[in-house]
Amino acid sequence: MTTTPSEPEIVLPESLRAGVYANFFAINVGSEETLLDFGVYLPKHGTPHPNEPSARQIVIVARVVVSRRGAEAIHEILGRMLKQVSAQQRSGGESGR
Repeated sequence: MTTTPSEPEIVLPESLRAGVYANFFAINVGSEETLLDFGVYLPKHGTPHPNEPSARQIVIVARVVVSRRGAEAIHEILGRMLKQVSAQQRSGGESGR
């Protein structure tokens, strides 16, 4: 990726290159920061005890804390990108990153 002198270089460590799968997320918004938890919703191993309230569990795989300004930027950018992909899909075009 090429950058201009005013843009920082983005470095993606090897340990993060494969990404992390999540089929659950929780968002907690405070006055200064927003907490984003990403998790995987899975059945528990083995047979649950009859008195156990749930035979499933959510394992948090990533937690991200962002400033209010950062959360607002994520909201704006993600919304815009999802609209673009939806429009491309409706018109039969390819969706890209």
